[in-house]
Order: sequence, then structure tokens, then C-alpha cells
Amino acid sequence: QRDFGLMLDHPNLIKVHDAGWEGTVPFLVMEWVEGQPLSEHLEEGRALELGTLVDLFAQACRGLAHAHERSILHKDLKPDNLLVDRMDHLVVSDFGVAQRLGETGEPGVIVGTPAYMSPEQAMGKALDARTDVFSLGATLYECLTRHQPFQGDRRRAVLDAAAAWDFKPPREVNPGIPELLEAVILKAMARKPQSRYPDMAAFEQDLVHWEEGRAVGARRSWMGRLLKRRK
Repeated sequence: QRDFGLMLDHPNLIKVHDAGWEGTVPFLVMEWVEGQPLSEHLEEGRALELGTLVDLFAQACRGLAHAHERSILHKDLKPDNLLVDRMDHLVVSDFGVAQRLGETGEPGVIVGTPAYMSPEQAMGKALDARTDVFSLGATLYECLTRHQPFQGDRRRAVLDAAAAWDFKPPREVNPGIPELLEAVILKAMARKPQSRYPDMAAFEQDLVHWEEGRAVGARRSWMGRLLKRRK
């Protein structure tokens, strides 16, 4: 986290100011964000206005695009790691399990939070920036439905659900979600990486276009129809 944090400099990413050792104790000096993680909004039942929520995720896309440009994958995007201040400014935090693009983790070890993982991450396969696209889409899914996309009574069961791409379409959980916004989520959470947004810039563009009432690139495709047949 220290090494990656010192490489990043973007208003939507947590800043690391210093790092080192005090005797035998390591320390990390990070930016103080006067606000709350999105998870606290969910736990307290405080709904963010829809336009505000979409704008927050567009901010997250911008920050993560910066990280990807520097060949850094976050790998653990979730409501706990998206901090929002009183001015509705979002900061992506916790690069503790991040890795460089092109690197592989320890064989057989799957790190991250299974409820938001892409299928390839849950199966321990090679990852690229599109795994973060998936996890950010899964986080938006939870913010709009108040349910994690992948569920189970233990970590292994949740990993299996993520690997099998076993989740309900957003509007099946919350019919109040606008159809085109559901299409954006399903595009981000497509099972195959090549079917997702190719990068965070494309994801952000559709979010901004949806917020502005313009056409979005995502459409209700075979993904949504396939998911509906799982009822």
C-alpha cells in the first residue's frame, strides 16, 4: 500500500504522504478524509439522491483510471473503501491488496472481498483493469439494491457464487432502478471481461451520459435476458 500510494496522485484517490519505520514498527501517513465510507450510508439506511450517487461513481472511475494508467489494480473495491466527504467528493481508499498489472498473485491464494469479485478473480485467474470495472459495478449494484450481488453463508460459498456469476438482475431486487442504469451495471458486471466496459473511462462516460439524460452505450442485452431466465 505504501509503494502504490506514493505512486498515485489524484483527487479521487487516497493520498499517502509518508511511510517508513519507527524502530521495528512500520508507519504510514495518509490523507485524512472528513466523511464516511459508502458502507455507513447503507448500514444507516440513508439513501443518497440518485444523481449524487451516480456522480460519486463517476468520480471513482476517474480515480481508478489514474491508478490503471500507472499499472495498478485495486482488487478490493467495495462500499467500505469508497469515502465520501460533506461536499460529495469521493476518495477511493485501501490499496492494501493491490497489484501491478501483468503480475500474478501467490498460486491458490485469492485476496479481496468475494461479494464484489469478478468471476476471474474468484477463480484465481489472471487479471486486468476490467476486474476493477466489475467490482465497481458490483458496488454500485449494492448501493442501489441494498443487497450484495454474491451471497453465501461462508466465504467459500460466496466465492463459488462469484465464480458462477450467480446473482439477480438489479431491477429484480429493486424495480425502482431505471432500466438504462441497470443496463450500465450489467455491462460493467458482464461475465466475460471482453463484454464489459474496456476501461474506467468508458464506464464513466456511460454514467455521465445517463446522469445528463443522453444515450448510453450499454443496452439491455442478452445478459439481462439470461439473468431473468434464472428466476
